Amino acid sequence: MSDSRESVTGQCIAEFLGTGLFMFFGTSVLCAAKLAGASFGLWEICIVWGLGIALAVYLTAGISGAHLNPAVTIALWMFARFEAKKVAPYILAQMAGAFCGRRPDLSAVPQSVRRL
Repeated sequence: MSDSRESVTGQCIAEFLGTGLFMFFGTSVLCAAKLAGASFGLWEICIVWGLGIALAVYLTAGISGAHLNPAVTIALWMFARFEAKKVAPYILAQMAGAFCGRRPDLSAVPQSVRRL
């Protein structure tokens, strides 16, 4: 990958979207179970989380490497020679993506359910 500013921006956008996507999948299944009164087991919840992560990795791996987690970015920087100048932008993009991926669920869930 080139080191141009546009390239880093595109990689950060991919991290933002990928992290937001898997957070949306995972938290949506929990909200849906709570709102519908369904008794999802751990198996069903893990399947949806796994599908969300698999989709996010598939969509972003070719662009940004699909870190999708600040811990992964830091580990790759420390042990796999990931460029230091990309660490902070990646982490900011991942944190923003996680927040934005969770936000639609917060808007859809009534206040009484949020406390649970």
